[in-house]
Parts: sequence; C-alpha cells; structure tokens
Amino acid sequence: MKLGVCLLPLIFSCAINNNKNNNVQNDKQRDPVLNSAVHLSDTKIIGDDIQVNIATGVVIKADNEYNYILTVAHFCKDVSSKLAVKSTKQKNNKYTGQVLSIDANSDLCLIKSLKKDNFFIPIKIAAYEPEIGVLVSTIGAPLDFFPIKLVGYTSINYNIKSLCRSCDLFVLSIPAAGGSSGAPVYNSDYELVGLISIVNSEFEHITLAIRLTAIKRFLKNNYFVLNKK
Repeated sequence: MKLGVCLLPLIFSCAINNNKNNNVQNDKQRDPVLNSAVHLSDTKIIGDDIQVNIATGVVIKADNEYNYILTVAHFCKDVSSKLAVKSTKQKNNKYTGQVLSIDANSDLCLIKSLKKDNFFIPIKIAAYEPEIGVLVSTIGAPLDFFPIKLVGYTSINYNIKSLCRSCDLFVLSIPAAGGSSGAPVYNSDYELVGLISIVNSEFEHITLAIRLTAIKRFLKNNYFVLNKK
C-alpha cells in the first residue's frame, strides 16, 4: 500500500482549462465557509510551457489592508511572484498573494493578499479537536473545480514521519485530488478543525488532514507575523 502522496497541484503543459462549478447557492443558503475558502494558483513559464500549480486556502484573519490565508507548505515552497488568490463569489477577480511563512515540518504556510473588498470573512478556529466519527465538511478545488464541498467522517490520528517530521494528521473519509491541498476541514459549527494535506494513492477516498493542534502551534509561532503593525 502506498501512502503519503502529497496533493500537489496539477501541472499542465499549456494554460489550464477555465472549469467552473455552479454548486454555490444563493446567499440565504450559502455555507459561510464559502466566504473563507479561496482558490490559489501559481503560474510559471518554463521554456515554451506554462505550468500552473493549484491549491486551496482559507482566510484566518483580515485587517484593514490584508487577508491572511492558511494553506499547505508543499504548495508554497516554490511559488513565484504570480501567486493568485480567488474567492468563491467573485470568479473573475484575482488578488496577488505573498508568502509570509512556511513550516515544512508541519506542512503549513501563511499567505497574505491585499484586501480590496470585504467579501472574505475569516473562518473561526475550533477550541477542540473533533472526536472520531464526527461529520465534517471541506471546500476545495479538486482538479481545479472550485468551489467543491464534500462531507465525510473523522477517523484515527496518523503520523507519516517520512513526509513531515512533526506532522500531526488525522484520517478523513473524504475523497481528494490535485488542488484539494489546503482545503479547510470544518465542523458543524463552521469552525476550522483541520487542513487537507495528503491522499492515499491506492484509495483516494481516504484523505489525511493536518490536525488542529498543529495549526494552532503554527499560528502561535507566527503571532508577530499576523499582528505586525
């Protein structure tokens, strides 16, 4: 059994297809996390080819100037200056992103983007880890279709030291594909409890997500980055 394939964004030899998903309902029915989840893309020109890497992120803080976005380090480690951030609501608007902090050991990354409107709403962070067997949801960009909402159940905690030395992970019965990396995992109170990171290459209906303890540790270590005046 092959475990531990990071959900690296898709690579295309030419510009990616502009696939659109129409599963967003009207504002009265909208899941509030749709205001927090973001589509991330990074474009590089390599010779005659255009390479587009795709991931998902979630806004965890906003001030008067910037939105601060949490995602996975394996997306951020090679990003260019053309990192683009897109919301679920304003499909044609993209915002430039900048990487602030990367922790490869926990596979977490912090990005900021200019705040040009008030659409993005930071997600609330849960106080406690979810128990085994709890129904959770995620919103991501699998295969560059965004936003896609999926639901599943939490399972056992897991650790793959060969991939990330201090990764605290838990298993989800949620399918994932390239572009799902960094998708927020949240509970019935719409509170963040994890971040999708790794898929089992032989059974893609099981996903590994970064645990809440690792997320809180990363945010604590970046307190001064998030609160810099």
